[in-house]
Amino acid sequence: MPNPKIPPLIFLGGGQMAEAIFSRLIVGNELIPQEITVSDINTKRLDYLYKAYGVKTARSNKAALDSDSAVVIAVKPQQVGGLLNDINKKIGKRLVISVAAGITTYFIEKRLPQARVVRVMPNVAALVGTSIAAVSKGAKAKVADAAVASKIFSRVGQVIEVKESLQNAVTAMSGSGPAYFFYFTELLAEAGSAVGLNKKQSRQLAIQTMIGSSELLKTQKTPEELRKMVTSPGGTTEAAIKSFNTNHLSAIVETAVQKASERAKELSKDN
Repeated sequence: MPNPKIPPLIFLGGGQMAEAIFSRLIVGNELIPQEITVSDINTKRLDYLYKAYGVKTARSNKAALDSDSAVVIAVKPQQVGGLLNDINKKIGKRLVISVAAGITTYFIEKRLPQARVVRVMPNVAALVGTSIAAVSKGAKAKVADAAVASKIFSRVGQVIEVKESLQNAVTAMSGSGPAYFFYFTELLAEAGSAVGLNKKQSRQLAIQTMIGSSELLKTQKTPEELRKMVTSPGGTTEAAIKSFNTNHLSAIVETAVQKASERAKELSKDN
């Protein structure tokens, strides 16, 4: 497996995802703060990032691009078109990594025709270093470019490489997936309150149950095996699982992921 050196990086957008990525690159001694530039329209945010990490900051995207470093696009999907139009004359043939959900490499390449584009879909667990990110190469990107992107995101969790045609599915599953997990935890806590627990007790029980269960997923057992381990014939858990099945929980989850995937496709459309 290639083990490329991570080049100096320019983050266009200084939100939580950008911070999660570059902070772990600094902690892991992959880059020094002076090799990282962050641009953002929020000057208070830039001041915080400078004071917290010592990274270089820029108040405009064009100013950030004064060096020839690789670029990470870390703004909201709806902002990408305007950003690309703003920077297209300063990009050239450099490596551009995008973490904007639903934005295709083709969309970026139309506006940055010489760029080597790599698309990445991480998730919010990057904030605690346990993300899963899917990496896809654009038309001009090289194997080495994908390797650089993979190494960057390996510092905030696990990485897989997928065909770009699968990125909307990845977005719907693992990109949005943490919200499904949080929502189920929220509903479990509400259900606990409905059967007599006070809100504080119910929330604590729900949260720690999810934390403990996620730790068990790190073992060699599959989710199915773990579920069966807890589900005794004729017991309380079996009654709950039967209720899930009666109410078609699997169809609800499948529909939810399909809807998220469709929305990702809508975001992909070149307007």
